[in-house]
Amino acid sequence: MPLHLLVQILKGAATNKIQRSGFHEADICGLLNDWPNKYITKTMLKSC
Repeated sequence: MPLHLLVQILKGAATNKIQRSGFHEADICGLLNDWPNKYITKTMLKSC
């Protein structure tokens, strides 16, 4: 899964691709909606 898609899921973005894939129903969807995208991306890159 591309990093930008994972960031959008964690933010809770309701894009067509996320909804078609069913990711909007996952428990992690919107978990980090208060975080700016750049911080989510930096955290994901550091954890790899």
